Amino acid sequence: MSPDPSRVRIEGLGPFRAYVDGAEIELGPPKQRATLAVLALSAGTTVSRAELVDGVWGESPPATAAGSLHTYVSGLRRALGPAHELLASDRAGYSLLISRESFDATRAEDQVERARARAARDPAGAIAPYEQALANWTGGTLFAGVPGPFVEQARHRLAALRVRSLVELTGIATPALLPDVTARLLAEIPAHPFDERLRTVTMTALHRGGRTADALTQYAELRRLLAADLGISPSAATQAVYSDILAEDRRRPRPRPLETAPLETAPLETGPLETGPPDTGPLGTGPPKTGPPETGSPETVTPVRPAQLPHDRETFVGRSAELLTLVRSGTGEPVRRGIVLVVGAGGIGKTALAVRGGHLLSDSHPDGQIYLNLRGFDPSYAALTPDTALHQLLLSVGARQIPPEREQRIALWRSLLAGRRMLIMLDNARSADQIEHLLPGAGSCLVIVTSRDRLSRLVVLHDATRIQLGALRAEESLDLLATAIGPDRVSAEPGAARRLTELCDHSPFALQIAAERIVSTGDAAVGTLVAHLEDVRRRLDELQVDGDPLYSVRGVLTWSFAALDADAARAFRLLGVFPGPTMTRHSAAALFGTDAGRAGLLLDTLSARCLLEQDGDRFRMHDLTRVYAAEVARDLDAPERRAALSRVLSWYRAELSIRDPRWCATEHPNLVALVHAAGQTRHHEAAYDLTARLFDYFSVAGQPLEWLELLRVAMRSAEATGDRLARAVIFHHGGVAYARLGQNETAVRQLRDGLELLTGPEDRAYRIGLLCSLTTTLREMKRCEAAEEPAGEALTLARATGSDHDLASAHHARAGLDAATGHWQEAIRQGLAGLAPARACCHRILESALLTAIGRARLGLGEYDAAATAFGEALRISRDIGDRYHEGQALFGLARCGTPDGTDLAHRALARFAELDAAEVAEVRAFLAGPGI
Repeated sequence: MSPDPSRVRIEGLGPFRAYVDGAEIELGPPKQRATLAVLALSAGTTVSRAELVDGVWGESPPATAAGSLHTYVSGLRRALGPAHELLASDRAGYSLLISRESFDATRAEDQVERARARAARDPAGAIAPYEQALANWTGGTLFAGVPGPFVEQARHRLAALRVRSLVELTGIATPALLPDVTARLLAEIPAHPFDERLRTVTMTALHRGGRTADALTQYAELRRLLAADLGISPSAATQAVYSDILAEDRRRPRPRPLETAPLETAPLETGPLETGPPDTGPLGTGPPKTGPPETGSPETVTPVRPAQLPHDRETFVGRSAELLTLVRSGTGEPVRRGIVLVVGAGGIGKTALAVRGGHLLSDSHPDGQIYLNLRGFDPSYAALTPDTALHQLLLSVGARQIPPEREQRIALWRSLLAGRRMLIMLDNARSADQIEHLLPGAGSCLVIVTSRDRLSRLVVLHDATRIQLGALRAEESLDLLATAIGPDRVSAEPGAARRLTELCDHSPFALQIAAERIVSTGDAAVGTLVAHLEDVRRRLDELQVDGDPLYSVRGVLTWSFAALDADAARAFRLLGVFPGPTMTRHSAAALFGTDAGRAGLLLDTLSARCLLEQDGDRFRMHDLTRVYAAEVARDLDAPERRAALSRVLSWYRAELSIRDPRWCATEHPNLVALVHAAGQTRHHEAAYDLTARLFDYFSVAGQPLEWLELLRVAMRSAEATGDRLARAVIFHHGGVAYARLGQNETAVRQLRDGLELLTGPEDRAYRIGLLCSLTTTLREMKRCEAAEEPAGEALTLARATGSDHDLASAHHARAGLDAATGHWQEAIRQGLAGLAPARACCHRILESALLTAIGRARLGLGEYDAAATAFGEALRISRDIGDRYHEGQALFGLARCGTPDGTDLAHRALARFAELDAAEVAEVRAFLAGPGI
């Protein structure tokens, strides 16, 4: 039975509160509240763990953020109590399963949309829906006391929605309602003093209500604030409303209709007015001043309207969110200078996005569009200096006499742009130093900058908006490929086409080169190029245009690499030694042979140059960049490469001794790659030791086929060194992996081979583990009599060693065997005897397994409530530590306890076992097909 979403109600349009079954619950510390807020604002969708960390902590989360997030989610589940299952999780992330009606923020958004739709066909009938929507805002700060950038953005968005809704309601208000609405508008102005649309609507409402003097006072106050705080005048649209009110709106048979275009997308208007109020004095005593100051006199300037934007590419696809951000930055009111930074790796499509956005914005920048390539990463030309760039920019706006000094050029450039609405695109910038002098002063120009550098100084000092471009989405990559080579060719080889986009790393530049190679070879199949690119040694050779080596993926990466200083270049080369896809500051410190602080600075430098992507505390390198890094790593001496790999292998071995399976899940791709790399480079001890330390992870996370592949690598290394104990351990782990696949005969052979290697008294600890696994496997094969001997020997040896872990393991094996033979009371006794040592050694996997065994025994005795208690505790522990295998066992146990939601629980257990490739799938399916227990 699915949980009821209506049990939970959340409020955020004021104090942040949550209720379960009508009772308010305690939401815990601020960041735990922020976690719930992000999930509530994203209700109905899955939020990845990385997105949650970003939303709660922002761009620079602490190294402990991922662990803290898990703690907060666990705390929220406890707070939700009987409704805890509404906070769902899977491999993709977390989701809050509530309806939009249950959260006042999403309910308000939906009600406003319905009111708008009603207003389009029945304005009078929309008044009540608008009032209903506005009633959701209860007053005070939205999401009060909740931190984090995600909530801060929502706070601004929802506050703007409230004002916008009030403005729209004013536009349809009846004369009787107008005084009340006008009072509410006036109450909003102190919180939004520079919002010109709010002012104009308030002015018009006051005028309609017979309060023309108050309307004119609102304009005077706005003009004073804009001049004093921002150094600008009211927009042309605001001045027009003021002019109409002064003339008592005689040009129309009724008062001027209220402006109700969306706040965030309204077109801008500037420039001198043909008619309208003067803009000096208390309410205007002289004409507005327009045009450049004396520096730009007719003797030095020839007025021109430049139109220099490059051609918009037909192959531009996707990027809808980024394009919307860019366009919104160039529209809206009040009119101010805007700076948008489009940053990302070479070939990721920065210029294409900037050009597309520039063309879309050209009509709203009627004084012209300037394009300047700063050649920051150009192998054929030196980067433009600020002096040279200013010279070209001044020529573009018609200056005929260029001052010799930089400061004079800057002053002239800013003077010529004053009062003009121009779009300036500065392409391929190398650094903030190169472009800071090129920025206009206060005014209404939009500057779009593209760069492989993050240009953080412009964000901090100039309030620039940064758009970080990453790889295209999978479907966008296919669209680009279809545009370039034709949709028929993509449809003819869909699998090869999709693989081609993956091998090109979803990079627009790489895909365009690949498309050119396909088209230029006539009837060549997509699969042919894919086959060539699969060879990682040839991949960069293939991704270049014939006869033009500079137009290549390798060339683009070379230009970025050449811009690094010596320390950053060495760090990049060392990253080419590391075989995994992600890196943290701590693992990088081991690789670089330095401390975490210094390693972090080097990673930040590479990230700033878009050679790495930062995701929380992790840094990721795109596949093609990684191939190039491996190439330049060969410039290092062989001993240096080997030493770097040895350091990072040692670091991971040490971490695995103290980390839990959840950390292993995060590091899983790196660990797998490191085991293979260790085997290939003859770091044999590291290869089998790393694999052995992954036992707990693979025993709870499934993936037995991948586990067996690593065990084969580890066995080759163990045999190469002749390490008897290592071989025994690998036989043990192989036996467990084969048992998970249901290949029990092979599992028994592996386990017995391992036992044959362990004959001395010093081998007792290793032998206990093998005996316990052999007992469990024979039990699963219904060979309980044969399992008695290894079970007994394991318990005897464990009592001799006195190890808590050995005792817990042996009691668990014995309890499972007793339960299988119907000795329920003895199974419970053995299970309880194992719980104390399991808890003493803090082995939560064993604790969960023992509770599951106790639950089965209770179930056998018909003690359903006691069984459910044991299974429920096992479920809680397994979820806390990410133990998916025992989570499935606990869910299946609960399903058999006769609860009304047993079928739903069984389906969830089936899904868990299926994703683990576990043999229990057949048992759960049989339960679902039959009458159950």
